[in-house]
Amino acid sequence: MILRKNAFASMAEFFRQDTKGDHAMVGYKLSNVLSDHGSVSRGVGTSDKDGYLVSVVERITIVQENGKIISKEKDGDVELDPSSPTSMNFWGFQPSIFGIAQSMFMDFLKENSNNIKAEFFIPLIANEMIRQKTGRLKVLDGGDIWFGVTYQEDKGSVSAKILELINKGDYPQKLWG
Repeated sequence: MILRKNAFASMAEFFRQDTKGDHAMVGYKLSNVLSDHGSVSRGVGTSDKDGYLVSVVERITIVQENGKIISKEKDGDVELDPSSPTSMNFWGFQPSIFGIAQSMFMDFLKENSNNIKAEFFIPLIANEMIRQKTGRLKVLDGGDIWFGVTYQEDKGSVSAKILELINKGDYPQKLWG
């Protein structure tokens, strides 16, 4: 996964300000975080006019079909807004997150002790904070570009994009020594 430097800059700027205890999610447009080679799992949000999350839902099977972005749900397909703020798991939390996260995680462990495929998604915590009104989550700009390898077929295009960033001087040629 490649997170551009503007995502880190957005998060750093958020915490430099008086955030009043708010938390943050770096958001990308849903249409910019899909794979051409199959379904993806993403935390898809909705935000209010001030840029705070109203909700974020972990959508497990998102596909592109007939020019639309669709979440395959057990109760039927849900069409998603291509401009929805989407989590690529770059969150910034205040220490107040720990109490609710620990409580929810303990409940999750009890409920899923026999389910080795169960996942505890960060959006579950975010939504509970929103529901309880114990924390606000500002959506920060991650930039227009995000890319990563979800499928083997993604490797070629990701390698080409990294090379392009290296050639532009936006990404180092060697990450280590």
